[in-house]
Amino acid sequence: MTLADCLAGLLHGALSWALGLELVSRNVCDTEAARPPRPSRSPAKALDDGEVARLLSAADATRWGPFVTLALATGARRGELCALSWSDVDFEAQTLTIAKSLSQTKNCIELKGTKTGSIRRLALSRLALDALCRQRATQAQDKLRARGKYVDEGAIFVTPLGARVTPMSATKAFVRLAKTAIISTTRLHDTRHTAATHLIVGGTDVRTAAGVLGHATPNVTYAHLFGDAQRAAIDGLGERLERISAAAANGGSAPDFQADGNRMATVTSLTKKNARKIRRSMVEARRLELLTLTLPA
Repeated sequence: MTLADCLAGLLHGALSWALGLELVSRNVCDTEAARPPRPSRSPAKALDDGEVARLLSAADATRWGPFVTLALATGARRGELCALSWSDVDFEAQTLTIAKSLSQTKNCIELKGTKTGSIRRLALSRLALDALCRQRATQAQDKLRARGKYVDEGAIFVTPLGARVTPMSATKAFVRLAKTAIISTTRLHDTRHTAATHLIVGGTDVRTAAGVLGHATPNVTYAHLFGDAQRAAIDGLGERLERISAAAANGGSAPDFQADGNRMATVTSLTKKNARKIRRSMVEARRLELLTLTLPA
């Protein structure tokens, strides 16, 4: 609660007391105009390559490694990741179905539909599949340690005793990992913006990227979107994340592409054809950035 909220509550209470004593004719704090302004949303932030590498390294040292990897590799929302079950994964077809979201309030936790109400089927990159395999191995170890205390409900991301992780626990874990990795944001939602930006910088068109993200804009139904374009986009994103991580692990420097696509490799050494292609990618990256500024958590 902000200071403005506290002062508004105090004034509202005082005027309600005065209204009860008939010292005033009405409580002006009950009007819409009297409500304190809400703080604006934090601007979207996409991690650069060095930050992605440090984040993946920090996450892999904990049980949250697969969660963070899948967040970056798919751009899925926090609640969607928490709601995933093993029945949503088709290892043979290498796909993931996102049909639910885990909602958490002060009073309850419940599974419900996705933010846009759509169901989407995503291709899984090699990086994402590896993360899921590691998560399955972690669960097998948890079951052995917990013995009869483990409750298996089929969820993918769970506590050591099998309970589904909550959106709030994921947020808190990401804050810790972000501080360990020394990156420029502590918002878990920014993994979604990072995936969007890297998709576009990697050459994915805005419409396909929006379909991967399950975004309601452009105004097209993406529940059925699955094909060569999406597969190529997901594979490209996974390969890009792998290269970033491998370069950092080998002591090299990752390709330095700024998050918003405004600074790519030195354009002056490119042909005119490649320069035009990069400019188009930069324009599309900016368009998607504007689309994702209000992406729901």
